[in-house]
Amino acid sequence: VKVENNWDDLFVGDQWFLLNGDKPDEMNIPVVDVLESDKDITSEAEETDIDFEEGDEMLREDKINNEDNGNMNELDSSDSRSLAFTGLCRLLMDQGLPPDGCHDMKKFFHADYFAYRAAVVESLSSLLTCINGEEFTENLKYIFELASPRILSVIIEGQATKGDRVPPLILAKCLKCLSSAIFIDIEETHLNKLIHSDILNKIFLDNCGTKQPGWTVREASALAVSNIIRKGKLSMIKKMQFIENSIECTNTCLLDRKFFRVRDAGLQIILSFCARTSTQNSSRNIAMGNSILERSTSEKERQLFLEAILPYKERIMTTARSSLTDNESKVVSSASEILAAMSWWP
Repeated sequence: VKVENNWDDLFVGDQWFLLNGDKPDEMNIPVVDVLESDKDITSEAEETDIDFEEGDEMLREDKINNEDNGNMNELDSSDSRSLAFTGLCRLLMDQGLPPDGCHDMKKFFHADYFAYRAAVVESLSSLLTCINGEEFTENLKYIFELASPRILSVIIEGQATKGDRVPPLILAKCLKCLSSAIFIDIEETHLNKLIHSDILNKIFLDNCGTKQPGWTVREASALAVSNIIRKGKLSMIKKMQFIENSIECTNTCLLDRKFFRVRDAGLQIILSFCARTSTQNSSRNIAMGNSILERSTSEKERQLFLEAILPYKERIMTTARSSLTDNESKVVSSASEILAAMSWWP
């Protein structure tokens, strides 16, 4: 697999999407006539013994040919073309997400291949997570600009209150996929090319709320906000409106008393805030991993963000303390980490 910025190639240099079009397969599933396929054999000609000698001879010839061509396969493998990473992403997106202008979501996510669509979008998310490192920032940025409009269109369609809504499982997978496409140092201008950042924050807030019936959607939405905080440019995440919306996402997630993963995802938002204020010498960095050390770019940025979030210190601490009595140990652990990280705040 070769990571390079070319949206039209499936294999490097083949321009597969230009030659084959960009519409996904209709996935017409043939209907089998069970009565025809299960008919009993009645004629005497069909009841005669089957001669397997011809088939055995073919198998012997195949075995000889495989042994003779063993060395040739090794030579041919060195000349095979590399699979384009961006082409693989586009192929998964075409199979898992409806094309632009699709108005019949119910037909696209039909029950016959609904599980397939969900698995494909999940695979796309996992694929994008593989290039989240700083060395692939430009590649992820390229994919984000081309793939995010289509992903976001499904998420917006999921906000509809009338008609055929996007299934919650697909909506959760799309939110996870959008989160995986977030690249390091993403700015508000990048988001505004897709949709105004305030509207995007409203979408995240709505999907974190109790009016959203799917708990996987609430969890995925909160984790997406957390990822934006960890990777976003300081100029975007230090804005008062963004911080207030993010804290409100946490509070709405904590209202879910049934699914602890939703509550923990809400606390991850606060943990991401704490990560952006942590210092190089803070023991908190050890607990949160090396990736946080990489995002701590400069003492000046940490200080500026700390000044922006300090007015919300009491609200955050109150939220974290209220989670210390949760009946799930993972939620209590996240709340304890928040309080430990805030212990050095002025």
